[in-house]
Amino acid sequence: MRLHRPTGGEIFFAGEDVLAFTGADLLRYRRKVQMIFPDPSGALNPRMTAEEIVAEPLLIHKKASGRDEALARARELLQAAAVPYYKWREYPGQFSLGQLQRVCLARAMVLELELLICDEPVSALDVSSRGWILNLFKRWQRERQLSFLFISHDLAAVRFVCDRTMVMYAGKIVEVNSTDGLFRRPAHPYTGVLSAAALLPDPALRYKRKVVPAGEAGSCYLLTSCKFFLRCAHAGPVCAAEEPALLEIGEGHFVACHFPFFCGK
Repeated sequence: MRLHRPTGGEIFFAGEDVLAFTGADLLRYRRKVQMIFPDPSGALNPRMTAEEIVAEPLLIHKKASGRDEALARARELLQAAAVPYYKWREYPGQFSLGQLQRVCLARAMVLELELLICDEPVSALDVSSRGWILNLFKRWQRERQLSFLFISHDLAAVRFVCDRTMVMYAGKIVEVNSTDGLFRRPAHPYTGVLSAAALLPDPALRYKRKVVPAGEAGSCYLLTSCKFFLRCAHAGPVCAAEEPALLEIGEGHFVACHFPFFCGK
């Protein structure tokens, strides 16, 4: 989102270098890409009403002829996000967390988005609010052809929302695959541990629990070998000596492991 200037790396969107954007180019980019945050109570201006918050992007990006048109379109989005009409002129301090996240969604969607970045968007919500938000994501995927970058520790939410999943450990990508394939047959030991830790509503269907050593805090970041080496039950001598490259082992399936699929045996 360019909220901060990164110290390294590259970011490309639709073939364009995001880090090179300035001025009008950066404004144009932000009309296409928006973000919702883990804590909605800290992401909204406490001095503005819900309808003013949602209308503000239209005024900033000059997508409305005036305040009245911006407010009218904001109310349409608030209604689509199931924010009760009697709350539209209330302030963030008068909303529940679930309602605040819906306001954040309406604010992001008021522009014609192509990509919505979701950073733990349901982690602070109760079960009913989580279910409603996730179902709204699925509906917008289908109806608006909207892409999501969904960042989460909630494996059930990832499995419900995402088409492809990237697993990271200690800042490194360890596996990338279709979501169904990733959960059905994990190739990296860490992915296998994550899958086994997922909570299922039927105890008879739960995976056998896998316990891994906690490891020394921060020690994995200092390793020049495999970052998961100290916690892996399947590690060999090569894992201690060499960091595995991220290689394609199947169509669209990438894994950084010296012994892929061994974790499933």
